[in-house]
Amino acid sequence: PDWSPDGRRIVFSSVVNGKGQIFVIDADGSNPVQLTVGRESAHSPSWTADGRIVFSSSVLGTSDIFVVNADGTGLTNLTNSTRIIDLQPSGSP
Repeated sequence: PDWSPDGRRIVFSSVVNGKGQIFVIDADGSNPVQLTVGRESAHSPSWTADGRIVFSSSVLGTSDIFVVNADGTGLTNLTNSTRIIDLQPSGSP
């Protein structure tokens, strides 16, 4: 899990139907939002300084780094590697 830059939300991964998925929840435990749906496996989420979320996800047997807005919109593959396994991204100021 990782706290948002403003300390109001937490991003974390959890297994749903046998697949890792990324969620955001308010710091008090309310308002859970599932950001990833149906991916092979999504894990290692981290907040960026601008309030977006980076994470690793397996797609077609390789793992890439993705970024998504905290509301689940704007999903972008940052690495798109076919032979390299990209894991455990971390946001940086």
